[in-house]
Amino acid sequence: MTTINQWYGWPEKVSVNCPTCGSKADVTGVEQIIKRVGPSTRPKEKQYTDDFNANVSCLNCGLIRQETFQWPVDAFYHDDVKGKVIWAWNLEHAEVIKEFISSTSRYFRKYKFSSALYHLPEHFKLSKNRDACLKTLDRMITKKDK
Repeated sequence: MTTINQWYGWPEKVSVNCPTCGSKADVTGVEQIIKRVGPSTRPKEKQYTDDFNANVSCLNCGLIRQETFQWPVDAFYHDDVKGKVIWAWNLEHAEVIKEFISSTSRYFRKYKFSSALYHLPEHFKLSKNRDACLKTLDRMITKKDK
């Protein structure tokens, strides 16, 4: 499966749940884990995973170290909207998604994170899911550190 991170990489600032205390932590130096698969007689193909290594720093508990995270399970900004998971890399990304979904125009190029908005699943863009999605995004944006 091709992921958006394969084409555009990760943003500079990503927020995750701290592995020690569970509050918001920032990660830098994100490196997606790529597995090599295939028979030993041919060159192995790259298989992109949802896992990544990064340097994590938590202001709440003082944790600073390299960790492996699973995306979007470990994302600080993630929640469920009618059975589908919506996530954001950071607070700014969540606010841009909210602005995009609340708009009736689907012209994504005028927004920051436009490539991520282009790949936003249709489920979240549908007008029948708009209210539920906006409530979820409001809850994500106002979410406080534990």
